[in-house]
This record gives sequence, structure tokens and C-alpha cells, in this order.
Amino acid sequence: MNKTILLIGVFSVFVWTSALVLLNQKLSFIIWGDFLILINLYLSSPLLSSFQEKNSSKLIGSLPSINIAVFFGSIISLSLMFLFSNGIFISNARTHLILQIIIFGLTLIPSLFLLLAGQLASNRAEGLLTREDLLKFIDKFNILHKDKFNDPDIESHIAELTEYIRYKLPHPSAINLSEYKNFSENLKKFSEITNEDSQILLSNNLKELIKQVKVL
Repeated sequence: MNKTILLIGVFSVFVWTSALVLLNQKLSFIIWGDFLILINLYLSSPLLSSFQEKNSSKLIGSLPSINIAVFFGSIISLSLMFLFSNGIFISNARTHLILQIIIFGLTLIPSLFLLLAGQLASNRAEGLLTREDLLKFIDKFNILHKDKFNDPDIESHIAELTEYIRYKLPHPSAINLSEYKNFSENLKKFSEITNEDSQILLSNNLKELIKQVKVL
């Protein structure tokens, strides 16, 4: 996937550069556009790659918003460079530089606040079990006991619980931590059940786990 992202960057720069060279645009405008393309692609690469969500990631919640801010900032910055390089409205280098600094500041400051918000959110979730950890508990139960408890209700409850954790469970940093810890501990205990536990007890435990996870 990383090679694919690199190829996207190379192709984008090549197309941008080739097209503007043929249009006889100034070199400064072309280089600035290449730089902005690479910056946007760099910020997007974690989302485009096989990025695995982890509770300790400080960027997982803020990257999409930062990407949007940088993208629109890049569009405005590139437009100013086009106007300046072609002498349209902006012919003074000092004025152009001041406007670029303002655009840079208006893009950077919100991005830093978004990054800070992501860091604060991730700090709340440090040390908590991840979505993948919870799914491993269910896998452990299936491996050890699935062939010993032949009950359609249990299988249905396990499928429902697995689907909710995999696709609908909010990020731990955005939910009640004590309730999340309680659910995680209960799911861990469930994965460690013994063969002597009755199917009725298992079914009731699963119903309670489903109820707990849906109110997180």
C-alpha cells in the first residue's frame, strides 16, 4: 500500500508539472504546487494506507479534519501564487508574502488545535483494551468452546456481539471509561469460561454483554 501511495504522489507531481510546463507557467508556481501536493498526500497517507486504529494513536481522531484544513489552505495559497506569478491583482512580492503568511497561520493554528484535541482524547484511552483485543476474546471463546456448545441462540448472540464491536463500537476515548473497563473485564471473563457452564448461562451472559456494549 505504501508503494501505491508513493506512485500516486509521483504521478500527481508528474501530471501537474507536465501540464503547467506545456502551459508556460512560471517555475515558482509549478514548484509550489508540487510542494502542496506532496504535503497533502503525506497527511493523507495514514488514512490511505493499511492504518490500524489503536487507542494510543494521537492522530486518529484529528487527521481527517486536519486534512480538510490543509487542503483548503493549499487551494487558497496556490491561487494566490497563481495571481502573483501572472501579475493579476497581486504584483507586489511583499504583499504576496504577507498574504501567504496569513493563509499559513489560518491553516496551521486550527490544525494544531485539532491535533491537541486528538492528543487529549487519546490520553484518556491509554491503557485500555483496543477493539482488536475485544475481538480476540471472542475468538478465544470460539476456538475453545464453539464445537462444545451447539446452540443457535448462542451462535446468534456471538455474531451480533462481534458485529457490533467490529463496526459500531465508538472509540474508547469517546465513551464512559469505567463502563468500557467493566464491559472489557466481563468479556474477558466470558472468554475464560469452563466447559461445565450451562448453555442457558452462556446465553444470558451474552445477552448481558450485548446490552452493556450497546449503551457505551
